[in-house]
This record gives sequence, C-alpha cells and structure tokens, in this order.
Amino acid sequence: MDEPNKLYALTPRSNDAKDLVDITYGQFANAINAVAWWLDEELGPSTDVNFPSFAYLGPKDLQYTIIAMAALKVRRRVILCSLFIQYQYKSLVRHLQLR
Repeated sequence: MDEPNKLYALTPRSNDAKDLVDITYGQFANAINAVAWWLDEELGPSTDVNFPSFAYLGPKDLQYTIIAMAALKVRRRVILCSLFIQYQYKSLVRHLQLR
C-alpha cells in the first residue's frame, strides 16, 4: 500500500456517536491480518478448495468488513448473520399471522 497512514474510516469508540476514532488503511490491513491469523489458529489452516464456512454474528460495523476480508485470506467463507434480519423476519411472521 502506498499510503498506510491515509484515513480509511471513522468509527465510534463507544456508544456515543460523537466519540469517533480514525482508522487508517494500515490499521485496517493489520486488523485483517490479525483476524486471518486468529482464524487459522482457531479453525486450522484450510486446504479445501470449497472454502469451508463459519458464521459470524456481531454488530454491523467495521468488524464485518475485517472478518470478511480475513476469511478470504485464509480460504474460508463467512456467513454474516444479523440480529436485525431475525427481528424483521419475526415482525413479518407476526404481521402475516404465521406461526
């Protein structure tokens, strides 16, 4: 990367939306590498050409992108689960009166 100190994103440090922290491209790349290493350590190296899957359920923030990119680096497929989708599904079921 030519400019690792270039700003990639602003993300909340806490639940206070005004408390933002700068994330540079270098920090973003380091986070992807750290998660890729952790995935290999926890799940074992993937030699499967079919990209084995694992699920991730967490807040919809920068972590989603980091997990997705790290999974690709270690030849894995991530299923990004969402609590919001589950809530929408339950609301739809209630609305349609399905049980």
